[in-house]
Amino acid sequence: TPLTVRLAYVGPAASDSLAGARQGIAEGNAQGKFLGLVFELVDSRELSAALATQPAAILLDLPAAQVAAATQAAGVAVINTGAEDDALRARCAPNLLHTLPSAAMRADALRQWRQKSPQSQASAHAW
Repeated sequence: TPLTVRLAYVGPAASDSLAGARQGIAEGNAQGKFLGLVFELVDSRELSAALATQPAAILLDLPAAQVAAATQAAGVAVINTGAEDDALRARCAPNLLHTLPSAAMRADALRQWRQKSPQSQASAHAW
């Protein structure tokens, strides 16, 4: 019997984060069948509904204040997929992971690039 790993998504219905989560689930299931794993994504609009599904982790595409509040309410890993807020990183909640660089990280990357290439009109973006 395969082990089901449930992830819950909370955020806008039309977001790159949700599209990425769906793609990740599809890729995970392609590999998971060889390992006896099935990945499942629960798409929810509310944190309480997402937590009720007993996920292994919650993917959040929400403003920083809501992400910070969710880390306190959730007893599982919280994966921030949308908030670039530096304060979230400074708080360093033990159950909070980030898929995006913070605003300060992006600014630092751009500063370093411009020091090496002053004529460049580059901009820094997340993957």
